[in-house]
Amino acid sequence: MAMTGHTLPRSTQVVEAAQAAFASKQVSADRADTFPMGAGLLLGLGVGGFFDGIVFHQILQWHHMLSSAGYPADSVANLKINTLADGLFHAATYVFVLWGL
Repeated sequence: MAMTGHTLPRSTQVVEAAQAAFASKQVSADRADTFPMGAGLLLGLGVGGFFDGIVFHQILQWHHMLSSAGYPADSVANLKINTLADGLFHAATYVFVLWGL
């Protein structure tokens, strides 16, 4: 089936168009070198924090953020402090993931 009324650009026009598109999208060398590293670091911290918070804090209940820093989970008052610290930790991991995206 032949398409009527449509012409394909010559190969030089295609190359020139591609070069112009890439030239307009180039990022500075500084940003290109640092952005993926920072994103990977933030995503790694966030996902690692998700794993620690969900598996070790909530499911297995092995430790809390402050349980070995002078607030053992042996009283309701200490458990409230540990739970608050755990919540702040989880909020920070969400922020890390969002920044990494």
